[in-house]
Amino acid sequence: MNESPLAIFTAAAEDLFDMIRTHPSAAKMFVLMENAQHLDSLSEDLKEILTEADKLIKRVFC
Repeated sequence: MNESPLAIFTAAAEDLFDMIRTHPSAAKMFVLMENAQHLDSLSEDLKEILTEADKLIKRVFC
């Protein structure tokens, strides 16, 4: 199948918005995890735990 870049982007955006509508807390979790991983005040242990949790969330919801 040779879809146009616009068709691929549109399908991906629709999937993303469907996920947000279906699981709004998951969308909030993505933002929280990303922000938390970049806090300088967190210990490396906590950053590693957040990274692993983020991977799990992405596997479940993506």
